[in-house]
Amino acid sequence: MWRPFELGVTLFATAEVYGQGTGPTEQLLGEAVRGFRDQVVLAAKFGFTLTGTRSIRMC
Repeated sequence: MWRPFELGVTLFATAEVYGQGTGPTEQLLGEAVRGFRDQVVLAAKFGFTLTGTRSIRMC
């Protein structure tokens, strides 16, 4: 079992920009909740434009 879930966390969120639009965070999260997926809520943010000269800053 995954520790956050054991502690009562049931909402997990990710976004395509966390992995620079390549999807690794979604894959890792999917692996982490395997076995109890029906007991948690997953949220994914998408639709970001990752082109251009403007940098993305995460706080």
